[in-house]
Amino acid sequence: MRSYIMKETILLYNLDSAAIRNKIKFLCIQGGIHIRVVEKNQYDVPIGTLAFGKKEDMELYLRSENSEEKPSFNDPMLVFAGFTGQKLDQFLNAMRKQKIPKINLKAMLTEHNVKWDSMTLHDELAREHEAMNKK
Repeated sequence: MRSYIMKETILLYNLDSAAIRNKIKFLCIQGGIHIRVVEKNQYDVPIGTLAFGKKEDMELYLRSENSEEKPSFNDPMLVFAGFTGQKLDQFLNAMRKQKIPKINLKAMLTEHNVKWDSMTLHDELAREHEAMNKK
């Protein structure tokens, strides 16, 4: 596996509101954080490659134009890569101060999920969120 430069990076999924996207981008610029908007045709790319890979690393995984039948999701999701716990807390607090609506599906890139694709991560986070919010 290639060694990647691990600059703090946030992967954004399905943030359809330009206002919310722009607030998050502003916080990233302030904090020197790299941001990548993940498109549906990139859902088969491993999370680690999305966060720290080069375009040519991703091309092997990209979905074709007619991949509508492939599983997908529309929930907003954030993946934090290369963050310390303190930096993550600072960013999440800044999101609250900016009154950015709560995004339920959030994850840190770990050695456990680094090779997962976006669908696998989404499904795991959705299961965890549902289990934690059962009454």
